Amino acid sequence: MLHRIDEVPLPSPPARGRLFVTNFSAVGPDPQAALDRVGATSVVCLLTPHEIKLRYPDYVPWLLTRMPPWLESQVNRVDLEATLADHAKHFGEFDIDAIRFRSDRDARAMWLPTPDGGTLFDGALMGAVAYVNDSLYKGNNVLVHCGAGMARTAVVGILTMISLGADPAQAAIDFRAARPGGGPDGPSQQRQIDRLVERARRLIPIEWQDD
Repeated sequence: MLHRIDEVPLPSPPARGRLFVTNFSAVGPDPQAALDRVGATSVVCLLTPHEIKLRYPDYVPWLLTRMPPWLESQVNRVDLEATLADHAKHFGEFDIDAIRFRSDRDARAMWLPTPDGGTLFDGALMGAVAYVNDSLYKGNNVLVHCGAGMARTAVVGILTMISLGADPAQAAIDFRAARPGGGPDGPSQQRQIDRLVERARRLIPIEWQDD
C-alpha cells in the first residue's frame, strides 16, 4: 500500500524545488523509495528516536548515515535512548547562517526529534527551515515528515512557505488544502509559528527576490 505524499504550494520564484509532506508509514519501510517517488534529494524527519524504534528501527541508521557532517556530529553525541530534554540540551541553538553556507546538494537527511504535539527549540526549528529553504532555492525537492504528517510537519511547512514570501494566514490555508487536516496541533505550535514569522521572512536574501 502506497501512503499519500502531498505537495505543498510554494511561491515561485524564489522556490525552484518542490516541497512534499507525508507520514511515517510512507517513509519508514523504504526511505529511498519514498524520496524516489517524488524526486526528492533530502528528507527532514521530525520523529523522536522512540517513535522510530517502535515501528521501523532500521530508519535510525539510515538517517545517521545520510546527514550532513555538521549535523551528524551533533546527533552522534546523543544517546538515542536519552530523554528529549537531554537530546535538546545537546542541540542548543543552531547558527542559521552556518547551516545555509554548509548545506549540501548531496545531503540526504536532517533529523530533528520533536515530541508529538510539542515544539522544537526555536533555533533548531529555524535551522530546519533554513535548510529546506536553501535546498528548494537550489532546485532540490524536499520531503518532510513526522508521525502523521499533520502537525509537526505543518510547523516546518508553513514556516518554509513564509520564508519564501507567503502570507502567514494564507500559508496555513494552503497547507491545510494540500494536506487535508494538516496544521498546528494546539496553542504551543501555533504560538511558535507566530513567534517566528519575522525570522522566517528574514531568510529571503535580496538576490533571491530579484530572480
